[in-house]
Amino acid sequence: MGIVLFNYSGADFTVKPRDRVIQMIVQVIATLEVPRVEDLDATIRRSPRWRTTPPPGVPQGGGPRRFVDTSREVVWLGWW
Repeated sequence: MGIVLFNYSGADFTVKPRDRVIQMIVQVIATLEVPRVEDLDATIRRSPRWRTTPPPGVPQGGGPRRFVDTSREVVWLGWW
């Protein structure tokens, strides 16, 4: 186990033996196995699968939007 301390102030500080840490975050660190492939499928640039503009029927506006394409199981997050 290790402890990471962040000092967001402009002043230096020293951690001495027996000092107490009053906040702890416990988090699982996941490692994924990614299969190695010889070649990737070719895609056409600007294909509708990965959009830089909103999908049809979604109004353009200035804010975050979320689009889920269930036909391809693709989640699109972004600003437009």
